[in-house]
Amino acid sequence: MLDKVKISTGGEVSLQVVQDVYNDITGRTERLSRYFFDAHQIEFSDIENLHRSIQALMEQYHCVGSNCSITIRYIDEKTERVSSFQKFAAQGATRNECIEQIEIEYNFLILLPKTSEAKPYSLEIGLRNTMALPKKMEDLQASDIQRRLSFDSMRLTGRMAIEYVDLAVARSIEAQVEDWYSGLRKQCAGRVHSVIKKAEKATSIVIQGLGAFAVCSVLLMHFNDYPFDLQSLFRAGVVSLFCVILTIAVSRRIGFYAENQIARLMPLSLIQLTQADAELVAKNAHTTGKTIGRVGLSTLSTVMIGLITAYLASVIGL
Repeated sequence: MLDKVKISTGGEVSLQVVQDVYNDITGRTERLSRYFFDAHQIEFSDIENLHRSIQALMEQYHCVGSNCSITIRYIDEKTERVSSFQKFAAQGATRNECIEQIEIEYNFLILLPKTSEAKPYSLEIGLRNTMALPKKMEDLQASDIQRRLSFDSMRLTGRMAIEYVDLAVARSIEAQVEDWYSGLRKQCAGRVHSVIKKAEKATSIVIQGLGAFAVCSVLLMHFNDYPFDLQSLFRAGVVSLFCVILTIAVSRRIGFYAENQIARLMPLSLIQLTQADAELVAKNAHTTGKTIGRVGLSTLSTVMIGLITAYLASVIGL
């Protein structure tokens, strides 16, 4: 990156000075942001390591002043805010409720070597506990639309934003946070999870096909002793078509349900600071097995519906 800028007089000025003068004239700061999509697994020690790494980074600069504030948001819409990391370390999360998100904000006044006045910098880090979102939707008795929107947002697990005057300082802060985040434990998809996800798009079609196959099998067995006059065949064709259409319509809804269950099967991020968070981990330990069970039950239900539909048609008088 260039550290010199040519000015209109033909001379060269340090980029650090140019950015400082620009801020003096306009009063504006720049903004750099980054989003995270990994299923991080965060405990208090990880947040403590972040704070130490930021402190170590600031030792490289002439930091005139700094402060840190931490906001904890719970799934019951309540919020706690502490004005320093020391207070957060002393009291932690004071409510025994699942944490939805934690927001860490730093503000610095940094005096760079080639500038005469300290300039403000800020760092905001937002970390989400997506494992708690299904429980939140359940507690709030959310509608299907709210659940769908919540599910769509679960892929985003974190964000970082830096407001700065000097780009080199901002890049240093960004690299420090990224290095910390890359060192966090991550939940990865297992082999069974990967196989199920690959079959996601075909689930609905397979379930509909099984339903149609079940009803056709029973109807064909019934046709063995069926009279072959024109009127009887016409009636058999109409009733058979109705049974197949009805079974496919019902199995389609069941197939979409099974498909949605598989779609929601993904590694989830976790922030474990309270006992409620620990209990949430235990509750979600068998998520993959439960999803397989629901999909299997959906498939069995479709086959049973097909068999019952065909049987009723034969009893009514096919």
